[in-house]
Parts: sequence; structure tokens; C-alpha cells
Amino acid sequence: MTVAFCLSLTVACGGSGDGEPRIEGCESFFEGDAICAIPEFDVRAKLEGCSGDPAMGGCHAGANRILTVMEFDLTDPSSTVDGALTPLIDMLSSNGSYLLDSEDANCSYMLRKLTTNPGIGSRMPPPQSTESTWSNDEIECFRAYIQQTYGF
Repeated sequence: MTVAFCLSLTVACGGSGDGEPRIEGCESFFEGDAICAIPEFDVRAKLEGCSGDPAMGGCHAGANRILTVMEFDLTDPSSTVDGALTPLIDMLSSNGSYLLDSEDANCSYMLRKLTTNPGIGSRMPPPQSTESTWSNDEIECFRAYIQQTYGF
């Protein structure tokens, strides 16, 4: 499963021509700083089941991955959560939202896709996955992890 998220964009600005234009604003699905209420929350364990080969219940890794704009794989024991998430910073999703938005983590489409209001497509993990949907507390812990790890 990859967790890909953000709400609708209001405007994309032109920028200076250096790379992708920044989003001027988004309708943020989350507000404020996240607080994790699960003391032993294991972000890797939660994300691991989502990242494997689709034949094994994952969505976003392996030769037979479901169509997606990105690869997200934690199945290799030497891989790290930061190593898997860092390439997703400011990567545009198929709907034009940033998977992990460095300007405002609360606009990250990856987070929104975990909620009951996933935007385009299915909530992650999708119904065919062997993983259960994330609770609000788990989503909040992942949001806190992103804010604390990346500082946005």
C-alpha cells in the first residue's frame, strides 16, 4: 500500500522555471501538529505490509505492482522507512497533489489516502490487500512521524 495523499489543489503557481512549480495552497485535510497516542507505534511494521508485491497483498512494489506513480518497497530487510519515504517528498501524485508535501505535511496526499475520505480512488490499503485499514490514532502517529522526521 502506498499511502499517497492530499486534498484538492487550489492553484499551482508558475515559479521561476527551476523544477516543478510549487502549489500555492491546498485544502488541508489535517490541522496543526500531530500527536501520537500510541507509545510503541512502529511505522515500519505498519508500512511494510503495504509495500510488498501485489501477489502477497502489497500494492506499490515488485514487478507486478499496481499502476502507480511511485515505487514504495520495504520488503528488503536493509531498507529503511526514511529511505523509502524521502523520494516521495514533493513527488506529484497522479491527481497533481504532492505525496509528501514539504511545504505543509498536512497537505500530503499519502496521509489522506489512509483516511475514510481518500480523494481519488480507494482508501489505502485497498480492499484486496491483506492489511487492515489504519485507525485514526495510527494515521495521527504516521502524521507525527512525518512532521518530526522531515520537519514539515
